[in-house]
Amino acid sequence: MKTKHPFILLILLFLLFLLAACAQGATELKPPEIRYGEDVCAECNMIISDPRFATAYAYEVGPGRYQSVLFDDLGDMLLYAAKNPTHKVVAWYVHDYETKEWTDATTASYLVSDQVETPMASGIVAFASRDRADAMAYSLGTEVIDWNTLQEKHKAGEIGAGMAGDAMAAMPTQGSSDEATHQAPTGATLRASFVAPDKSEVVLEVVQPLELATAGKQPFEVMAFGKQDMSTETPLDDLTLLITPEMPSMGHGSPGNVNPTSQGNGHYLGTVNFTMAGPWTVTVVAKRGEAVLGQVVFEFAVR
Repeated sequence: MKTKHPFILLILLFLLFLLAACAQGATELKPPEIRYGEDVCAECNMIISDPRFATAYAYEVGPGRYQSVLFDDLGDMLLYAAKNPTHKVVAWYVHDYETKEWTDATTASYLVSDQVETPMASGIVAFASRDRADAMAYSLGTEVIDWNTLQEKHKAGEIGAGMAGDAMAAMPTQGSSDEATHQAPTGATLRASFVAPDKSEVVLEVVQPLELATAGKQPFEVMAFGKQDMSTETPLDDLTLLITPEMPSMGHGSPGNVNPTSQGNGHYLGTVNFTMAGPWTVTVVAKRGEAVLGQVVFEFAVR
């Protein structure tokens, strides 16, 4: 009597082949490739932009298969790992602060300082070389710790994302007659002015975000006025406003910004993208037609 078992066996083998082909994770255990300016942090969902602070870990998703998770700040990696205790982590990776090369996190040396502006304000810096870590720690007046101590301090709540945030507020600078820089007190509206070529004074007031902003894309609302005298301001609806966000300490800007356009009665609405925590500036250039009237620079302490 003939049987259909061989045919069924072939079907099962084919299904097993498909499952193996679709298995998650990589078979080679190595530091991941990060597309800076595109990939996002698994913990905070911010774009990863600075290799000095980018980190990753790999965990086992199956026998001989591994999945990498990317972060923009070492504090975020420790936090994410603590939130995911089921991850069987088999490798931890950090970047050397000076060389920007991947190194084994478990053998690296660390220092924590609020004088170092990391993307999520943890203030944690990694070095492959203990000597280089000692040199920077000495200059900052802090100590060097190892991987185990770093984990213990994080578990105890002594370090982590946002811990060094108090050091992020930038000092206000002074501008010229056609370029002003303004930083308002906490919770206040950002407001600055410049004198246009025709000697008229133009006032720009940022309604949102406020000086203590949050990371991510958000509305950028500006009110524009022509100042007639100390008490009279007239809404301006005929301006073209161009915004340029920049993170001076990191030397980069951000994608996805939308220039504010007139909504009437002096109100302009656009979008600004603060891709990470830290001090940012937003330069606002005001034009009328093709003529540049002037510009102002607003400062934001992004959290």
